[in-house]
Amino acid sequence: MTRRATVIGVVAVALVAVMGLIFMEIQSSASATVSGWVVTRDVSAGTVLGAGDVSRVTLRPSQDRFTITNDNPTGKRTSHLLTAQTLLAPDDFTTGDRVQVTVTVSGGAVPAGAKVDLFATVGGSTFLVGRHIPVAGVSGNSVTLLVPLDQEPLWVTVAANNKALTAVVAVGDVSPTSGGLTLDQALAQLGGSQPAVPASSGSVSPSPGVSP
Repeated sequence: MTRRATVIGVVAVALVAVMGLIFMEIQSSASATVSGWVVTRDVSAGTVLGAGDVSRVTLRPSQDRFTITNDNPTGKRTSHLLTAQTLLAPDDFTTGDRVQVTVTVSGGAVPAGAKVDLFATVGGSTFLVGRHIPVAGVSGNSVTLLVPLDQEPLWVTVAANNKALTAVVAVGDVSPTSGGLTLDQALAQLGGSQPAVPASSGSVSPSPGVSP
């Protein structure tokens, strides 16, 4: 009986110790904080952040719902428009060196701070020439892009030849394929790989280069 009581006593002490550790962990987690950074004003894409543009903040872990920037972001270049009090994350900054190049775009309005996919039509075919390119500024049909430094000569050539590009605001991380399409091929694919023809014309033939 004495031995059994001893075992029960040891188990009880162990349980109390475990419960105590769990309580201490909960208390520690409740009082723990992490550091982050917010922008203090609206900043456009391509802005190199200065000390007056950012402020350090302290957050509880429960508030940290995504990966945030813990390091001082001063000197980093923004990849898109940021509004005041935005909590900064790693994807808010450009990676690698970028330069600003102004090109002409056609179509609808492109907002500054957005990321765009850019298309060019050459020889009757349309090609995707830029994926998720940050827009630093807009003036009419002129759009200032933040392009990778190693692509600067290519974009300058496009700009120097006043080649109008079609800009589409990118949503999410998925971009279309870059293969060139003629107008007939695009219309055929949009119509279910079959071109639109009058009902009286008989059988339908696929456009050149497009499989039925």
